[in-house]
Amino acid sequence: MSLQNSLEKMNFSKVVSCHKQVVSGLMYHFVIEVEEGSQLKQYEAKVWVKPGGSSRKLEEFKSVDGGLTSADTGVKTEEICHNAGVPLTKVSQHSCVPVGKQIVPTEAPIVQEAAEHAIKMLQQGSNSLSSYELREIVSAEAQLKEGSAVFDLLLKTKRGSKEENFKSEVHRAEDGSWSVKHATLE
Repeated sequence: MSLQNSLEKMNFSKVVSCHKQVVSGLMYHFVIEVEEGSQLKQYEAKVWVKPGGSSRKLEEFKSVDGGLTSADTGVKTEEICHNAGVPLTKVSQHSCVPVGKQIVPTEAPIVQEAAEHAIKMLQQGSNSLSSYELREIVSAEAQLKEGSAVFDLLLKTKRGSKEENFKSEVHRAEDGSWSVKHATLE
């Protein structure tokens, strides 16, 4: 069955996540949810927009196996695993992800959510009457690792009149659950 025939049998539901990569033009990495019959399924799509926005091309369209994707974390994937100068590892027959941590945008919703979990953990461990307030996510790095996304965050917080910076490691499992491995005062 052709891709066109497959697409015609799908009803778009929502965009789950998206990030863009600057190439010769822009490469958009989407995870979308579609209805196929009575089931909701997720697909990864790569759309290349030529410089100047004159045309668009669907570069890749594949089913997501239900696990975390690079778009969930902001970790950028590459089409070719042997891209010179970037250490990549094969994670399935269809996708590759970088080895090691990558800087991710602090404004990304998944990073914001990771920071919220770190703040909750700080609050639970505190005996102060003042609550922790997230002032800024100073930096964020992410890595896909053994079925989870690992976020290393530097957070600027405020508690009462005192400002503090914390380094935190937050994990998101494939099932969507979160755990904070540590949050240490910097």
